[in-house]
Amino acid sequence: MTLSIKPRVSKKYIGFIVIFNLLIVTSLVNVECPVCQGTGLVSAPGMENVEIITVKSELRIVGVSMGHKMCVYDVELSVINNGPDDTEGYIKLALLDLSKGDEFAKDSVLDEAYVTLEVPGGTSLDVTYAVLFRVRAYFIRSKTKIYAEVVYVTDVTCKGTGKVPLNSWLLVNGFKDIFLGLGQEQVQYETGGMQFE
Repeated sequence: MTLSIKPRVSKKYIGFIVIFNLLIVTSLVNVECPVCQGTGLVSAPGMENVEIITVKSELRIVGVSMGHKMCVYDVELSVINNGPDDTEGYIKLALLDLSKGDEFAKDSVLDEAYVTLEVPGGTSLDVTYAVLFRVRAYFIRSKTKIYAEVVYVTDVTCKGTGKVPLNSWLLVNGFKDIFLGLGQEQVQYETGGMQFE
């Protein structure tokens, strides 16, 4: 008579090994971030539906203070909110020096300012701001241009990659509104809450 000893493996250990391996595999698979929809950027809620149609500007005042030229521009923006809800957020205005060649070259930006914008849902409107730019360098008035864009910041949820691990997607999706609120606070922080009207 031979005695055979069969090792008994507890169902708990099998369950632990399966769940552990499943968590490892799902942490390696990345899916689209539900907060930023895969863009890696967030704005104030609803501002992703705002489109800037035209930017018109006129230099009103030039002064000198402590080695800086102080330039006040009247900036008129034509915007449209393609979304159904009212929205409020920030617009970044950049004073560009066109004498540098490419208007989007890094050294063509003379100064930046931020303005707040409120747009009712499904409407277009024209808004005008008096915006102060401080300029160190000499510039030719006719060679400047104002550029405007909706302020977006890096999504803290996915760190700007647009992807989150599959095993955290349910958690992130469940708290999506909270993460969007964090993004709005980050927009206010990065703009310094500055407002010119």
